[in-house]
Amino acid sequence: MKILSINLWNINSPIQKRMNNLNSFITFNKPDIICFQEVSYYGGKIQVHDILCKGEYFFKYFKSGNWYGREEGLIIASKYPISNSRKYLLPRNDAFNDFQRILMGSTIRIKKNKLRVYNTHLSYHVLSAINRIGQIDQILKIINSENSRSDSVILCGDFNEDPDDGLVYKNILNNYPIKLNDSWVERNKTLTFCQSNPYVDSKLWPNRRIDYIFSSENLPLYSYRVLDQDIISDICSDHYGVIAEGNENGDLDEHI
Repeated sequence: MKILSINLWNINSPIQKRMNNLNSFITFNKPDIICFQEVSYYGGKIQVHDILCKGEYFFKYFKSGNWYGREEGLIIASKYPISNSRKYLLPRNDAFNDFQRILMGSTIRIKKNKLRVYNTHLSYHVLSAINRIGQIDQILKIINSENSRSDSVILCGDFNEDPDDGLVYKNILNNYPIKLNDSWVERNKTLTFCQSNPYVDSKLWPNRRIDYIFSSENLPLYSYRVLDQDIISDICSDHYGVIAEGNENGDLDEHI
């Protein structure tokens, strides 16, 4: 079982080349669950609509807000049926012209098992740390109110904070009663938003690991950076995506 999380960088140019690269990656690697952030409309439909339909994915989209007139939102996609999808509003940050941030959650049925997947994209500005702390605290309250310690939970997204910044990362790891673990294998050695990516704007504080996949204790995962020129595929965004797998055989179903 493979889980991919990536910020799509909306419809910035070269949009068609980037989506072609993403399509090639998904076609070859066949992730079972995908969490997209910064999704917009292109050509009258969600920018990954054709990719997901071609790959026979179930998917749910929720709008977050508008960025200078362009709609932006989140998607959870799955090879398995999706149910009980919900959108939750997070504490608003009106500074820096930021829009409403949300959490989305969906239940995914894998054979006889239930997996609860959450996807989010926190406030972007480097000076919005206090607001991100409030947003992640709200997310943890939601996760704990909807699940028990025996449930299988995954939290993905672009958190816009490095593990060493603020309290966001620390609060996630100290989350009780449901304890979430960082699936990152390489820890701080590799970055997901960095200057080596030609699409990265140097004004947006690059050279940080800000994209994550967390999972509950009963669902051990390991993850690594993908969708960059050095590892697997041509890049498709200003973020390098993260992919997580269950055990050494990639069989997540054994854990749920």
